[in-house]
Amino acid sequence: MTAQISDEIIFNGVQYSIAAKKGGSLFGPRAHGISPVGVTSCCWRGYQCVYSVQSDRLVLAILTVCHSNIANARYYSDLTDPPDINSVTARALDVPQPGEGPLPMFPHEYRDLGLLVQFSGEILAANSFIMELYLHGGFHPAWKYEKNLELKFENGLLTSTRDVSDIFKEFRHTFVTNDEGWPQCTPEDDARSWLKTVSLDYAYDGWDPESDGPIESVADSAPLDQ
Repeated sequence: MTAQISDEIIFNGVQYSIAAKKGGSLFGPRAHGISPVGVTSCCWRGYQCVYSVQSDRLVLAILTVCHSNIANARYYSDLTDPPDINSVTARALDVPQPGEGPLPMFPHEYRDLGLLVQFSGEILAANSFIMELYLHGGFHPAWKYEKNLELKFENGLLTSTRDVSDIFKEFRHTFVTNDEGWPQCTPEDDARSWLKTVSLDYAYDGWDPESDGPIESVADSAPLDQ
């Protein structure tokens, strides 16, 4: 499975990947009439969100999407124009003629959406990915980045921030067993540990967001938004 592109969040002028989240839902495309279609192996969800913290409010700023009105759509040729969101019309990206270049990852993009997101919960924002830890498969977890911020929201309002980079640095040093970036797993917990490293779970083996360091238990986490 190809590594999946993450949603992103802009905070204090810096763009971060959303490595994990816990709590309520973020943007759900189907609630806005969008039917995402996964036509590229690096984004089987069929869309990517870029959020922004503006005046301490969480907003959806940019949305790129593969949308189709066709039932059971599977191919790029099945994609159709998406509906307006927040009175904003999606811009069609340039699609080259066959044989003249690669297709864009997403054929439509909404910009300057300014859509308020009434999210309550925590987001792990990650920056400065460590390329030596790149692996094909799933979403890259927070410990694969040098910079990690925990952002807490209540009904879309930013209530607190915390730099947890040192926590994940310690976690990374205990979790990675060799220079190739492979996580430490025993035969008994191999599958479970591996899945935790490539998901958007907010808490996984070795770290509890309610504490200030590594632990042994695993907290419940929210599923991906639909």
